Amino acid sequence: MLADYHMHTTFSDGYNSHLEMVVGAKEKGMTEIGFSDHFSFDEPEWSGKASEISQILEKVKQTRQTSKLSIKWGMEVDYLPDYHSQVVKILEPYLSELDYILGAIHYIGNWQCDDEKNYLDNGHYYYERDKIALLDPDKLFQTYHQLLQDAARTGLFDIMAHPDLIKKYAPKPKGDLTDVFNQTAKVFKETGVVVEINSSGLEAPCQEIYPSKGFLIALFKAGVPITFGSDAHSPDRIGRYFDQALALAKAVGYSEYIQFTKRQRQVVKL
Repeated sequence: MLADYHMHTTFSDGYNSHLEMVVGAKEKGMTEIGFSDHFSFDEPEWSGKASEISQILEKVKQTRQTSKLSIKWGMEVDYLPDYHSQVVKILEPYLSELDYILGAIHYIGNWQCDDEKNYLDNGHYYYERDKIALLDPDKLFQTYHQLLQDAARTGLFDIMAHPDLIKKYAPKPKGDLTDVFNQTAKVFKETGVVVEINSSGLEAPCQEIYPSKGFLIALFKAGVPITFGSDAHSPDRIGRYFDQALALAKAVGYSEYIQFTKRQRQVVKL
């Protein structure tokens, strides 16, 4: 059974406690899971709070004591260029306790790309919140990938989460993104980050795993390692569609994936 490194609790936008998620993971036959509640500097309603990080750590420790599962502690942290140094300062006291940090791009500027409210009825994009500014989908995907590359270069993130989340509600670009995928894959390899295969996209309007097969092929060719995540917000979603995620990984050529302990890697055969 693959390790599921992406799940949320009531400390961010999940619906259940750590213990309830563990019970659900056991019922699914999981042997290793990782909690990764959101943290975004501006602390929107779906994010955990900086003042609660120590409470989250204590809750993870307590949960470990009551479970035979291997339980890892991660955080899903937004890359916000203007606030990155402040985010690093907030996280610094916890870096020795964290098993991994997921890097996520939810915002381009002040526009949240995975918020359905931020899209026009005709399928085009709002580029900035509350501004009627349309941007070509091809250009927006390129902008998103530039943020992915910049995030990887910071050195903070161990894993890049749902690396093409931009496609969630979006029409697909008309142009060929092969060059964009290859450039991002090259940066990921150079910076040493791992990429998450996130199965939750199958339940999103895009109906496609993050990353797409074309993007994952570029990542495999560049030698970028992988992890797996369901993005579960409730126990029934833990490990959901992992059979399809595993099939995709193997179809592309992957034969191993990465597990983390205190930000150190262990290679596991698929």
